[in-house]
Amino acid sequence: MRRGLEEYDGERLIRISSFDSDDKPRTNKIFEYSDNRLARADSQYYLADGALGERWLTEYDSDGRIARTYGLKADGSPLGDGKYSFEYDGRGRRAKVWTYNEFDGSNTASSVTIYEYVDDELGNWIEQRKRHLWRNDSYESKNITTRKLTYHA
Repeated sequence: MRRGLEEYDGERLIRISSFDSDDKPRTNKIFEYSDNRLARADSQYYLADGALGERWLTEYDSDGRIARTYGLKADGSPLGDGKYSFEYDGRGRRAKVWTYNEFDGSNTASSVTIYEYVDDELGNWIEQRKRHLWRNDSYESKNITTRKLTYHA
């Protein structure tokens, strides 16, 4: 069993927290705004004993979409999962996700995931093609997701 708490500053959500049945923290997400737009989030995830397990720091673009994100261990060192940078297409869908190695300090992407969409006659995607390419490897993984949408008049 969990309980949740949402805190607002006027209309703006500034914190979402959850707690387990023993009232130990499970998650805590703090939102920051700039010029009344979502700018950053600090997401904290806790272990079963209530100790901080990891944090994810996220920056948002002017449309409120994730622009960059990365994880940290409880001691502030890199989580080891990478840093991510996001690009979106003209319809606001994920177009590219760039992955960076947080240990080497360079600003050179180690991989990229490219998303392409096929839309139906109403403009909803019915096929998503995903390709993942590594910087130092010619191997390219491909994944296709399809979905069937039913419309009711």
